[in-house]
Amino acid sequence: MKAKEIIGLERHRYAPELNTLHFTDGTSVRAPQCQTIDEAMKYVPTESEEKKNNTLKLLCKLSEIKDEVQQVQDSIDFDEAETLWNDVSDIKSDLQRLLYKLQKT
Repeated sequence: MKAKEIIGLERHRYAPELNTLHFTDGTSVRAPQCQTIDEAMKYVPTESEEKKNNTLKLLCKLSEIKDEVQQVQDSIDFDEAETLWNDVSDIKSDLQRLLYKLQKT
């Protein structure tokens, strides 16, 4: 994080947990208990740490979706052709729902 990107540190006397670091691009990040910009810069995660956290979150979501897809696949009944057609329709709607869920993340 470069110091020139920072506008300033918003400090709250009676609620320091609300202290916020503001940037020139219009974004802001909470910096609880930080009293100086230097403290806030050390507290705020670096961009690479943030990307790493986002990647981990996406991998967790992907794992959840894979588990749901596996549950759908496990529920297919191959014994009856009529039931199979209904299961395929259900799978299609489930996969559409999961795709929508994935796109939201």
